[in-house]
Amino acid sequence: MQPSTPAAQDTAAQDTAAQDAAAQDTSALDTAAQDASAPAPTLPTTIVTYPAGEVSGTATVLAVADAGDGRSAVIVDRTPFHPVDHRWPDQGPDRGAIAAGDRRLEVVDVVLGAVANTNTVDNTGTGNAAAIHLGEQIPVRRGEDGWSFLVAHIVADQPPALGETVLLQVDPDHRRALSAGHTGCHVAALALNAVLADRWLKDIPVDGVGSPDFDGQANTTSRITPGGSVDTYRLGKSLRKRGFNAEGIEEALPGLAERANALLAEWVAVDAPVSWEIAGPALTDLRTWICTLPEGEQRMACGGTHLHHLGELARLQVSFSVTDAELTMVTTAILADS
Repeated sequence: MQPSTPAAQDTAAQDTAAQDAAAQDTSALDTAAQDASAPAPTLPTTIVTYPAGEVSGTATVLAVADAGDGRSAVIVDRTPFHPVDHRWPDQGPDRGAIAAGDRRLEVVDVVLGAVANTNTVDNTGTGNAAAIHLGEQIPVRRGEDGWSFLVAHIVADQPPALGETVLLQVDPDHRRALSAGHTGCHVAALALNAVLADRWLKDIPVDGVGSPDFDGQANTTSRITPGGSVDTYRLGKSLRKRGFNAEGIEEALPGLAERANALLAEWVAVDAPVSWEIAGPALTDLRTWICTLPEGEQRMACGGTHLHHLGELARLQVSFSVTDAELTMVTTAILADS
């Protein structure tokens, strides 16, 4: 065997380097080919802009799912539309339309959607529609780890194409009326707590203005309407065990309403401010509603839409009724410019 020379060693080293480079290039090409053939990632949780008061905005269509009855659920990356939450459907959906090119698609409903992050979305034009659960079909709680939560815009017409840029337009008058109803609902609950404070025989948690939180203890349903709300409260055995005295409450309702409405008029007159703390832009991020009243500051988690201050209302008042051990409070919130 010939002894190795410096020249031979250099040639061998160059050959080895060339082989390594070729192998790296081949590996990179294989990886790229695998990435190109791999399905797109799962749908991300929708970014929502309605907490900031937005009523329009452009978005990209990410998926379209079958919503039944010949309708489609359009999923986009971001939206100003407020959806109804099937688990606590207090505030209903926004109204409005999707502008796709020269077409205007009426949004007939807006609901929650969810997809497991283990499911992927293809690029064929509809996404993995079978993997998207809508409304009451959602099998997990909102915010569950491993799931993305979506705002689904229900349309009856031919939906826009996957990847298309669309303009989302919310009916601003309907939104503002719902916002008045939702703000009025929360503030009326504080007035209700205040006028029922002397009926508690045991200590319970208090609200932000220092009253025993009857609303938090007894509220069973809440429905926001344009310019108002309807809330129901249990008055039965379980509430009595917690220390609430419901004796004679039906006869006391006129006086309770008078006191509550006087308090509400005071809060509207001082133009109490309403604000938000928003943890992030995603649908599932925590949002805290804040109302600063002369008696104190009320803070509560809330996913709805609201006014910015109580002076936007010309009138805020409540009426009460009692049937079958249940108290109903009807709130009317009239906008000043309506």
